[in-house]
Amino acid sequence: MTYAPNVTSVIFQPSCPSNAHQHTFDDLFKFLMATEPLYSTAPNMRNQLSAAAEVLRQEIKEIVARSEPKSSAAHKKHEAVFTESVHGDKSYEGTLLEDKMFRLLNEMGLAGWGWSLAFLSQARPIINKFSRMHIVTLSEGSTIRPGGDLVEGFSQFVDDTPILSSSSIVIFIVPIEVK
Repeated sequence: MTYAPNVTSVIFQPSCPSNAHQHTFDDLFKFLMATEPLYSTAPNMRNQLSAAAEVLRQEIKEIVARSEPKSSAAHKKHEAVFTESVHGDKSYEGTLLEDKMFRLLNEMGLAGWGWSLAFLSQARPIINKFSRMHIVTLSEGSTIRPGGDLVEGFSQFVDDTPILSSSSIVIFIVPIEVK
């Protein structure tokens, strides 16, 4: 997560496999604006995850539950660690987590898209620069406005700038090109 002082919106930097080149957001935004949308522009479409994707989501949820602060758990980076902001938000990374996310995105038909996994301590708008994003929740009680409840076992497609509820652990999936 990248934060700007005195700004309540979340701007995130998707993770890519460590051997992948990641384009800048500006380059990707220009590229995406020149292409046809991959999905209908109907806001807030909910799609049930396949059985295999749901198993991966549950495994990712368990990995996140076992994660430790990055500073105290550098030796466990192979599994998952988190970095906590001054606002109490957390972003997660780790080799095992990246592997599970790669497999989840493939299972969802979103291979090559970027992702970011985060805990948000406060309700806040999510900047959706690409005008298309999937959100997969790992926590009960998460909601977005507009859109309503985020349901475990489903991905929520959004093409607007939703406000995500506090105490949410979610995976953001955005269409960036990974080479």
